[in-house]
Amino acid sequence: MFEEAEDPEIVRAKVARAKKAREKARERVKRRIMKDRNKPQYKSGATGKYLKPGGGKISAANPKSYIEWVIYRAKQTPGPNQYMPKIQSTGGGGTTKISDADPKSEIDWIIYRAKQTPGPNAYLPKMIPGASFTPKMAEGNPKSELDWIIYRSKQTPGPSDYDVSLSPYPKINKK
Repeated sequence: MFEEAEDPEIVRAKVARAKKAREKARERVKRRIMKDRNKPQYKSGATGKYLKPGGGKISAANPKSYIEWVIYRAKQTPGPNQYMPKIQSTGGGGTTKISDADPKSEIDWIIYRAKQTPGPNAYLPKMIPGASFTPKMAEGNPKSELDWIIYRSKQTPGPSDYDVSLSPYPKINKK
C-alpha cells in the first residue's frame, strides 16, 4: 500500500544526472542559435528569402487552380463500380421491398365509379305536385335586331337632353 522511501543518496544521484542533462540541452540550444545567426538567410528580411531592401514575396506558395482542385477531388471520389454497398443479410436476397400496395389503374377506377352511380332506370325522381312528366320548352319571344336598336336608342340621350347652362360658352369679342 505505502511505497518505501528511496535511499537519499540514490535520489541525490538522480537529481544530479537530471541537472547535467538539462545543462547539456541548454548548451546544444545555444550552439544551434549561434550557428543559425551566422547564416546569411537570417541577416535581413522577414522571410529571409532576400538580402536587398525593397519589396519581396510574402509567400512562396503555389496554390492549386480551380481545375487542379476538381481533378484532386475527382481522384478521391470512387467510381460507380469501385465500392460495394453494405447489404443487410435479412434473407431478402439483397433487395428492398418498398410497398405491398396494388394501386388501381385508370380502367379499375372507371369501373369502380360506374358501380357507385345508379343507372338511368334505377331510381324515380321526386314529383312536384301539379307538374307533368313532359318537359316544357321556354315560351319566350326573343327580341329582333330592330327591337334591340329601338331599346338602345331610348337609353341614349339626344342633343336636347343636355343642360347647356352648366357649361360656359367661350366668350367671343365682336368688333
